[in-house]
Amino acid sequence: MKNTREAKEREIRPQLPTSSQLLGAVTRNLGVTAPGLSAKTHGRFFSGRLEGRGKDSTRGEILEAIAEAISELRLGPVLQSAQDDIPTPPSLTEILEWHALEWDRLRAFLLPRMSRVYPRHLAAVWVAYARLAAIDLALRLAAHMHLAGAHPNSLDFLDWLAVDRRGDYLNRRRAEAEVTLLSLFHTMGSKSLVESWVYDGVRPTDRNLKRLATAFVPDRASAEWSELYSELKRLYWTSDVVNLLAEFIGEEATADIVVRLRQYTTQLHRLLHDAADRETEAEELVELATLGTRSRLSEPLLLSLAAIETDDEWREDLQAAGSDWIRRLIGVNLEIDMAEVDDLIDETDGEILERWDISNPEAYRHYQRSMELQAQGKIQEAIAEVSKAAELDPLDPVNHYTLGSAKGHLGAEAGDKALVEEAIQSCWMAVTLDPNWISPWTEVGWLMLRSGRVELAVKHLKSVSPDCGPLDSRYYYALGAAHSALGEHTDALAAYESSLHLNPDEPRTAAVAATEALAIGDKTKFNRYQKMARHHGLSGRWDSLLGLFKEVQTGSRVLGLTAEQEIAVLNAAIARNLNDAKAYFARARIHSLREDDARAIADLNAVIRLEPSNANAYMCRGMSYAYMGRFDHAISDISEFIRRRPSDVTAYYWRGSAYVEQKDYDRAIGDFSEVIRLDPNHLDALRGRGDCHRYERQYDQAIADYDAVLEREPDDSLVLRGRGLAYSLKDKYDLALRNYDAALLLDSGDSLTYQFRGDVYLANREYDSAIGDFDTALQLSGGDGDTYRKRGNARLLRRELDLAMGDFNAAIECEPTDALAHYCRGLARAYMGDAKGAEKDHRRARELGFADKS
Repeated sequence: MKNTREAKEREIRPQLPTSSQLLGAVTRNLGVTAPGLSAKTHGRFFSGRLEGRGKDSTRGEILEAIAEAISELRLGPVLQSAQDDIPTPPSLTEILEWHALEWDRLRAFLLPRMSRVYPRHLAAVWVAYARLAAIDLALRLAAHMHLAGAHPNSLDFLDWLAVDRRGDYLNRRRAEAEVTLLSLFHTMGSKSLVESWVYDGVRPTDRNLKRLATAFVPDRASAEWSELYSELKRLYWTSDVVNLLAEFIGEEATADIVVRLRQYTTQLHRLLHDAADRETEAEELVELATLGTRSRLSEPLLLSLAAIETDDEWREDLQAAGSDWIRRLIGVNLEIDMAEVDDLIDETDGEILERWDISNPEAYRHYQRSMELQAQGKIQEAIAEVSKAAELDPLDPVNHYTLGSAKGHLGAEAGDKALVEEAIQSCWMAVTLDPNWISPWTEVGWLMLRSGRVELAVKHLKSVSPDCGPLDSRYYYALGAAHSALGEHTDALAAYESSLHLNPDEPRTAAVAATEALAIGDKTKFNRYQKMARHHGLSGRWDSLLGLFKEVQTGSRVLGLTAEQEIAVLNAAIARNLNDAKAYFARARIHSLREDDARAIADLNAVIRLEPSNANAYMCRGMSYAYMGRFDHAISDISEFIRRRPSDVTAYYWRGSAYVEQKDYDRAIGDFSEVIRLDPNHLDALRGRGDCHRYERQYDQAIADYDAVLEREPDDSLVLRGRGLAYSLKDKYDLALRNYDAALLLDSGDSLTYQFRGDVYLANREYDSAIGDFDTALQLSGGDGDTYRKRGNARLLRRELDLAMGDFNAAIECEPTDALAHYCRGLARAYMGDAKGAEKDHRRARELGFADKS
């Protein structure tokens, strides 16, 4: 047993994403776009960071925008009832909200039970959950379809979701429309592109899906065309969802789940139809569509499916109810003995374990509900629930620890000292009831830190009982923060290193360790932990800002376990002393790391008011202004910093970058040149200066800068592309082609390089090669006006007038104000004998600023 335990202790804790991360992955990977998904706050929501979850209103806006984008695919034409007297099922937004909250609740419930899951078993977690999600979805789909009067045949597209099958589907639709492949090649303008769709299952862009629909049904105004286009989008979008799922659970498991989804939905539809003959109430169907497996109707329906299911695992899943599936997941899928997991977690991590052997079921129900509420960020309600649990079972230390943690979080956030004291007393009760449990002991130390009793926190944490343990990574992190708050940076670094030894994948710990190494002047450790923080995903903003805090004792204030805790301590410090410039500066740092630049600037304003000579405050404020796109303010502040620190390389680089954003390339070149004078090996400055020279048509100087970069980093594909463009603009096409070819060998997915190489082929009158590169560029980019226009020019020069017109139309659809596209379309119309149309296009081109020298 001991060897098994030691082996498991070396395993890492698998990370399950939050619902916001899952929604972000869907929107990014599947190309879901909507105006409501582009705001900065929404990007933070998708990051999954607890401190960036945002307000409920933001969450609602995001879910509504995603629902609207998905609804355009007509994935669920059953969201409205077919009859006026039937209640309306839930909206797609409501269903997404329900699933998001349910996932987060189940995630919060599952994580403590997965404290030592082998990484190789993590796929089993996804498979098990995907099975249960498919069962739940089948129930909802069947209910929706029954309410809307939809036929099970509407699910036929599920049979074609595999990549190789969707090519077969497209070929079948082509044959049904009596369109030959040769005709389709001509209509789409590319034989290789059509063959990739039909034979390789490559996904067409949305623009090409419209063109395909038109090739099969020429009348775009017809209902038949609209249905076909929706069917194509539905097929490819759903297929992309399936492919994304396959990355987590494998293709075989994904195919099995799709088959079962089709099978179960069809069978459930029939069962509901039979039940309708027995006067099933419409309200019950709406409940089933709303709650899925949590509906009262679900149990008899699932048992009916289980009775005819031949696969043992699926039959067990069909009979699972509530949270029973988690027991099955751990006990069967992951091959872990649950009693051993209990023992292992208690002895190693000190994490809260939602116990399986419950002596007071009523108390446990309140405790479980409190955990769900905390996962949803409803701390007040969680406190009420766990308080009831502690009253019903006063001898359970878990209840008191949970109560203390929740009260401490709320009290620190609100600056309520009395509530923090209550939290400390609750945690002390947990320590008394279980003296060997490290978590409540650590929490007492954190609460002391939050309330400003730093010396007492250090004393308390260092006086931990010898029998209390083992000491975990969170304990050492708290000890490091306490030492740091006292300015004891050597001791702080040692504690953080102990925390990293136990949990080497935590980027925040690596970040604060780097800060402490910087404070004691240990550059070797600073570089090591800085790289570790970057490697494990800490924001690049932290990396950029870190060097600016060399003269600021950020450790003089508490660095809490979370950003909320850090801010709570700094709020308390500022409340005690409104002129504490260091506290304002430290709080501004946290706001900036959280991408809350407005609050960061407000705090930095206070620092500059209190300490007008604080150069770092000007630099940090300038960077925050730059992140907000307010480059005039950024340049002003960074210039003030440079006035005080005229040899700071980073400041010149940032100001040069701000000048680039303003298209003030002369000043940008000046700043990048100063960076290179101070640090000849600053490759970013060389790249930036090279680009600026190119923008200013100083091609020889640009090439010299690109050469200097490539001497040190010969595999920089973007610099190769830039140098190729500079040679192209000098009409040195052979050299340009060499650079483009080299760049594409390094990065074959760069659409711009294909576009630029196509330009060179076009200039050399190699029209076939140019069109081939433009085809690839359009396939990679999803379609852009410049490339359509350029391909149109190549086709125009080959006198392929119909194809050229199609490209110019597409270019103008992408960029309606592109004067050159209007002019080129006018030329095409002139060649086609449409003098009136040509004059109209040329007139529009002149209105948009085109200078017609003819």
